[in-house]
Amino acid sequence: MKTSKMCRLILLLLALALSTGVYAQSKPRWVKKGVKELNNQRLNDTYQFRIFHMEHPDEGVLVLDRFAPLISYVDSAYNLPANTPMTLDSIADASNGRTTYTLSFNDAGQPRTVYAQRVDQFTQLDDFVLNHFEYNYYQLYAISEPGVDKPQFDDFTVTRSYNKAKATLWSIIPGMGQVYKGQNVKGWIFFGTDIALWGVFAMSVNRYHHYKDLRDKTGSPEWHNEITTFKELRAFSLIAAAGLWVYNIFDAAFCPISRRVEISRPNTYNASFSWQPVVTPDPISGSFNVGLGLDFTF
Repeated sequence: MKTSKMCRLILLLLALALSTGVYAQSKPRWVKKGVKELNNQRLNDTYQFRIFHMEHPDEGVLVLDRFAPLISYVDSAYNLPANTPMTLDSIADASNGRTTYTLSFNDAGQPRTVYAQRVDQFTQLDDFVLNHFEYNYYQLYAISEPGVDKPQFDDFTVTRSYNKAKATLWSIIPGMGQVYKGQNVKGWIFFGTDIALWGVFAMSVNRYHHYKDLRDKTGSPEWHNEITTFKELRAFSLIAAAGLWVYNIFDAAFCPISRRVEISRPNTYNASFSWQPVVTPDPISGSFNVGLGLDFTF
């Protein structure tokens, strides 16, 4: 294979890896991966995660109808008759800034209430054939399991943060820093591309020495073109592999990742303390003692 063809192949591999690295991962992880991962991470089984997806050319319509999928789910989960009256209300929690929605209805004469918290939402504008644009609206809810009177929702944090030190350490092996961050496709492309480049380098070294030995043994200059070709390819592949490895470390340490949901146990233990002046009478001297008292509330 001529040097120019091999170099084009190497450049193609690099373009694939770098384009994957530069690509901004806008979709949240739960949109791409679904809710199985999140449901496995729950700290209790009184609720479940569900994703609702809506499509419409008008984003405003999606916002106005955002509760329709939640209501439809409750109808289906409880097998309610058509047009069952249902009351939607909201309860704001000032301690964590979250809102819990309640859907109240009668199920076979028994009053029922379903609790739900919207954990995250995501809107994406897609361009279809003939310039037809449509909004895709995704909502992630935590919803009480059917039959549960009062769910114990965990704490949900939506974040893009990650341990940069660990990601950088893992990136010593190309692509593994990205895999640690949850960017599996990008990570394996980095890993495969770097392995391919080192393979080209090893092949070039072997071919270079092979033709160089033939020239030395025969004393013929006919192997000069092959020697030059694989010498150039050796240098090119080495620079490309080293450059990709350096970029892989930079990407693992600094490039953003898709936002994801972290689950933790809610802080139900609220403690506070305060200092208060205390004045107590002394029955012996008849005077008063002044001091500070610690007031501890939990």
